[in-house]
Amino acid sequence: MITETEQVSAALNAGQRRWPELSRGKVAARLLEEIGRERAAEDERAALAARRRRRLRRPDAAVAAWFPVGAHERLREDWPE
Repeated sequence: MITETEQVSAALNAGQRRWPELSRGKVAARLLEEIGRERAAEDERAALAARRRRRLRRPDAAVAAWFPVGAHERLREDWPE
């Protein structure tokens, strides 16, 4: 059961214009499903961004595939003082 505030009523009215063949209850269900899908997509994008940020904060892991352990020290040996 949903209390029909002004905002809820406006959303249901907009939903009924979008889906005129549906009852008001089915419009409410459809709107809630859409909100759920949008939130899940937002959460997925946020999680992906967080994983990317974590990877960027680990520069040693990012370049480990390019430079073997100790490569930095070996390169310095060739530099003039």
